[in-house]
Amino acid sequence: MAKLRDAITFLDNSVEERQASAEDHMTKIEEFDFVDMTEDQFLEKACECIGDVKKNENKTLQKDSFIRIFKYTGDFAKLRSKGIKAKAQEERCAFFGEDHKKYLEALQKTV
Repeated sequence: MAKLRDAITFLDNSVEERQASAEDHMTKIEEFDFVDMTEDQFLEKACECIGDVKKNENKTLQKDSFIRIFKYTGDFAKLRSKGIKAKAQEERCAFFGEDHKKYLEALQKTV
């Protein structure tokens, strides 16, 4: 019973109540347009947005750091694959409707 009394706190003043929302616990991530950026510019901006990488006591990434790192890693992958997809499409289109074997080979190289 003594532990229960210690766990309860009585307040003399009023406390502002508000409705909890899912956004209270969400990680805030800054979105930026990376379409016209070079890889170096993107990396500089992403490092700025990620901020300090924080770890737990057992040396694993904290949730917010983990989410930010993987968000910008995915965006970087999109940035790098943009040119690769266009080049692969050009190679496939060169053989489309003309040489089916070469078209299939070009398709298999990119898959």
